Amino acid sequence: MRIALLFLAPALVLLWLPTALLIGRRQRRNLRGLKRNAAVSLPALLRSIWSRVDFLRAALGAWLLAHLAILPPTDPDSGTGRIFCTLLVLGVLFAGVVSQTLLTGSRHLRIAPLFYLVGLAAGVLPWQLSVFGCLLGLSLAGMTGQWILAFWIMPLSLGAAAMLFGQLSPMNILMSALFLVPAILGAHPLHPLTWIYARKPTPDVPDNVRPREHASPQRVP
Repeated sequence: MRIALLFLAPALVLLWLPTALLIGRRQRRNLRGLKRNAAVSLPALLRSIWSRVDFLRAALGAWLLAHLAILPPTDPDSGTGRIFCTLLVLGVLFAGVVSQTLLTGSRHLRIAPLFYLVGLAAGVLPWQLSVFGCLLGLSLAGMTGQWILAFWIMPLSLGAAAMLFGQLSPMNILMSALFLVPAILGAHPLHPLTWIYARKPTPDVPDNVRPREHASPQRVP
């Protein structure tokens, strides 16, 4: 196995830099005040600058990592070296997904890094799997109307694409399973997933609290 530090360093910066640090302290406070079950749509996510930034940096970082930074041994008979190389790449990607999901400054809130994971798939998987698998998964999630389910659907759609194109390698299967990381981290009701996209913050308001009505002016006799 060969490791090129010249490419490994920028790959780690792109993959491990938490989204929570990029969005700033004010946006993090807004996320903690938003309704957890606020509706989200694919057009809203696509319009978000954070979706595009996450996709591009994840795709570039994953491509650098898998194709230039960590290379398998040149000896074709070195099966152990190739397995270790695959596990090392997956370990770096796993740490990156965790760093994107955890929200800095909040123990009870998780970010939904959907386009970050799609970027990882585009940078690591063969183009047939990333294109057809991701399109199928996003289409099925859109049909349900619950984009949180995309993290559970995408591994199935990418696995189906791998079977269709005859590319059921350990890297492709385990890479698809990374979509389950935010789904599991956000499964606890006290640790929900939240989305970053252009919307007006809507704070959570308890049911027993109602806005004070304006007093009607009293008539003067």
